[in-house]
Amino acid sequence: MTNSYKIFILVPELHINDFVMKDLLVVPFVFLFLLVACSKNSIDGPALPEDSVIKPIPRTETVNTILLLKIDYLTYKFEGGAEKFISGGLANSDSIPIGIVYKSPSDLGRISLFYKPTNDLLFDGIMLWASSGVKGLIVPAKFNVPETYFKTIIEPALPDDSRFQKIFPDTDFNYSKLWKSISNLCIVTEYLQCNKKIGLLLYMPSVGVGDPHDWDWFVIMSK
Repeated sequence: MTNSYKIFILVPELHINDFVMKDLLVVPFVFLFLLVACSKNSIDGPALPEDSVIKPIPRTETVNTILLLKIDYLTYKFEGGAEKFISGGLANSDSIPIGIVYKSPSDLGRISLFYKPTNDLLFDGIMLWASSGVKGLIVPAKFNVPETYFKTIIEPALPDDSRFQKIFPDTDFNYSKLWKSISNLCIVTEYLQCNKKIGLLLYMPSVGVGDPHDWDWFVIMSK
């Protein structure tokens, strides 16, 4: 008769807190989720809502800009500038297509400048006979002060006389002095690169026995 023996192995019972056990089971899944998520973002980048994506604004080639720079008549000091943005009506010629409406100031006169292709008003000023202290400029209504314009270290040379376009009046303009007043402005260099002519205007709000202290030169550029 064969004797049989039963072997009993005593294994100590492990008592692990239920919450600890749950945490131990969750950790591997959390780690796996983060690993997959980070791998996706590193390749494709984070997904953004459709309305949060900034889309580039399409460039248009049908916008023209006119720059008016104001210079004191007596001192040739730059006094400020204004820009006019015009949609459409681009001019292919090197001249600035400006039309003039002029009323002689026998008593009350006026001078207005229009951009011919679109009829946009660029300049409008009253002219009074035998007056002084006249502030007759209507358009532009506001000018940016000189301090708002960036200055360049390398100033462009005085353009050839053929680059200047006398708008009003047909008189002698001191090209050198006018250019020296504005040649250090970065915006002038920017417009000059467009190879358009440089318009010149003398605005005299007081004429006859007027006061030259009221007068101003205007340099007009286009791009």
